[in-house]
Amino acid sequence: MSKPSKPVAAKVKSLVPADTTAAPADLMSAAATADDLDDDLDDEDGDLNDDDFDDEDFDDEDFDDEEEDQDDQDGEAEADELAAQARAAAEAAELARARNWSPPLVAIVGRPNVGKSTLFNRLLGFRSAIVYDTPGVTRDRHYGECEFNGHAVRIVDTGGFAPGQDEGMLPLMREQAQMAIDEADAIIFLTDARVGPAAADEEIAEVLRRSSKPVLLAANKVDAPSIEVDAMAMYSLGFDEVYPISCEHNRGILDLNDAIIAALEPRGFFAQEPTPEQRRPERPAVRG
Repeated sequence: MSKPSKPVAAKVKSLVPADTTAAPADLMSAAATADDLDDDLDDEDGDLNDDDFDDEDFDDEDFDDEEEDQDDQDGEAEADELAAQARAAAEAAELARARNWSPPLVAIVGRPNVGKSTLFNRLLGFRSAIVYDTPGVTRDRHYGECEFNGHAVRIVDTGGFAPGQDEGMLPLMREQAQMAIDEADAIIFLTDARVGPAAADEEIAEVLRRSSKPVLLAANKVDAPSIEVDAMAMYSLGFDEVYPISCEHNRGILDLNDAIIAALEPRGFFAQEPTPEQRRPERPAVRG
């Protein structure tokens, strides 16, 4: 319903004569009603204007709050995006580091026909190098990778190291062995417990002591406990520990594995080692 306007109320009041005593009662009542209507309209106008201003004030404050809320949301979104970018960059750097990391290298060195290739295959867990009972069959270096105690390690098998011999393939084999020694982080010096310390073993021991790298002296072909006594003769080569092993029968190999990790870990070779999941899929670890 529409509200009466003030001109209508004034028109009603104009009908009232100056001498109100002569005015009909119903006209006087209408005039009184018109006065009341004017007052009500005035009040409503005032209320409407106040409410309008109050509403406008409220709308301004509400709009300011909405702007602040939007700014906060934008700031949080930007911070989340920056954090996501930082995480992505860190993950990319970690992946790049993982792919660039290379396991430490352990070289197997010894005179010909002491079982170096057999030990190489035993450590890797599968037949990789050529194994024959003929001196000098392994002429080049062979590389493989395995895992000891949760750590990845590379192994290099060398040809027989025969110092002082210059016939046939021996000089080339000695050169390959020396290259393996130079690039290795640790060395397994393999000897034959059944033969005992040979002159060639003593010459190799002298070369290895000059390398300043960890050297693990292993006496192979200890196929039975009774031969362990013969392995003790290898202490004459001047190394602190002798590891009696049998590559053929897998005796003492776990102790040698533990010794390899114990020699490498204090030198920080595994400090930056990535998880197997981070490493290249084309470089699977073979448990040894």
